[in-house]
Amino acid sequence: MPHIRIENDYCRTTEFLQFMGKKEFAVLMFLTAHIVRDAKGGKASAGAIKMRTKYFDKGMLCASFSQANIATYFGWGSAEAPNKSNVSRIIRKLEKMGFLKVLKEKSPVGEKNIYQLGVWSGKYGTDNYQETLFFDEYFEKIAEAEKEKRERKAQLQQEEVMATEAKRKLKKIEPQTDTSNNRTTIRGKDFKTFEGFARALTSQVDERRPALH
Repeated sequence: MPHIRIENDYCRTTEFLQFMGKKEFAVLMFLTAHIVRDAKGGKASAGAIKMRTKYFDKGMLCASFSQANIATYFGWGSAEAPNKSNVSRIIRKLEKMGFLKVLKEKSPVGEKNIYQLGVWSGKYGTDNYQETLFFDEYFEKIAEAEKEKRERKAQLQQEEVMATEAKRKLKKIEPQTDTSNNRTTIRGKDFKTFEGFARALTSQVDERRPALH
């Protein structure tokens, strides 16, 4: 299937991997593979040319298949009685998740569903042509959130290690108390009270901790 891209960072996320095993993913990839982009010339059907001029030329990535044809393609039901209700349920779920938009269009044989799967910008056929699929945006946000979560966890672990090391080093410092004038010294610093000495220790530990952003 052309134009299928499964190489994004979100492919490592649990939610995407779970979604790949569902019928919704199969239907979504089927429709994505049949987005009408370049429909012109003698080989293109009238329907495809209409899809290109009405939707693609306006920056919309759209595909159109009847629910009966989708059901038949996946073998849901029989050729004589395809399970259209199953397809309808899947389409509603994909629409609810924000992976596609269902556009209604009148046709000689009744109402026709057009499925918008994303948008594009730039100039088609050139290096600045760029597609944005709705499901890409959804899973990229999840991947970014998981990345931030991992980075935050790693930062907290690093802070914990640094704080533990700082406390370990400070424990090796033996305070010296002058009983004659009730003063405590540490590394050349005098403290009139042991409470002041304790606050200094705490301050040194805090200074070693990296600032949180």
